[in-house]
Amino acid sequence: MRSMRPRTQSRPRPGDRRAGARSRIPLKAIFLATAMPVLALGAGGAALTYFMGIEKPNALGCYQRADQHKAAIWIDASLAEQSDAQLRDYEAGVMRAWDRAPANSLFMMFSTAKDVQGTLPPPIFKLCKPASNASEQAALGAPEKPDAYLIRQAADARNRFVERARDSISQAVQSDQRAGDSPILEQLRAVSVQDDFQGASRYLTIITDGIQNSSLARFCQVRGHMPTFGRFAERLEYRDVKPNPFTGADVSVLLVETVRLPQPGLDHCTHVEMRAWWRDYFNSNGAARVDLTPLRYWGGS
Repeated sequence: MRSMRPRTQSRPRPGDRRAGARSRIPLKAIFLATAMPVLALGAGGAALTYFMGIEKPNALGCYQRADQHKAAIWIDASLAEQSDAQLRDYEAGVMRAWDRAPANSLFMMFSTAKDVQGTLPPPIFKLCKPASNASEQAALGAPEKPDAYLIRQAADARNRFVERARDSISQAVQSDQRAGDSPILEQLRAVSVQDDFQGASRYLTIITDGIQNSSLARFCQVRGHMPTFGRFAERLEYRDVKPNPFTGADVSVLLVETVRLPQPGLDHCTHVEMRAWWRDYFNSNGAARVDLTPLRYWGGS
């Protein structure tokens, strides 16, 4: 039969450190226990901790900024023939837009080539121009990065832009991609309402012969279809193609000119009238500056 005497706890023997060990853990041991896992992560853990919460650009390479510069390029694919000099001018004009744009600019390119044309055409491509040095990066309020990294990043982005721009220009001038008509006013309105092309800082480059050719109007072909812009803007049909204001935008018009105007089939306009018409169009719709450059067929002759 078991004894009913209460058990007595044995006293710890002298020198026995196990007794009360759980309740008397030294502070130094606690510190080491918590610090060791972090230390064990080494440089990788430190990098992870450092970059958590650090701002990164989006998939296009842009930092989200309220004052971000936007640059749109629109290519008219209805032109029947271009000289080699004019094709070189296309590329020079497009690259001028890239080189003049500030860091973090969002670029988008549009075309009326058959494979990509539409009433509300999406951009053929979009790409951001990154900072090329530490001062540009700092001006954006973006995280610091080594100059060597930024220089390489900017060069890579420019090379990608050159490649995409050349492909787009090449497609636009291929005979099998030539648009059957030339709804320039309709297309410019479509660009003007693009969500990504809004803001106070904008740059628009268009490459076109300026000859509107759609059910709205047939410039140069039909007498009276190309009056001065002021008179054209009074027409009811213009309301449907009037663009969102290009307020504050710098506009570059690369006006591709044939050997001469008028000519058979284009009897009712001149180069002088064409240049004046498009200057007035953009100035009347809020552009801050209009730079119109005639691209002559014989490269300046």
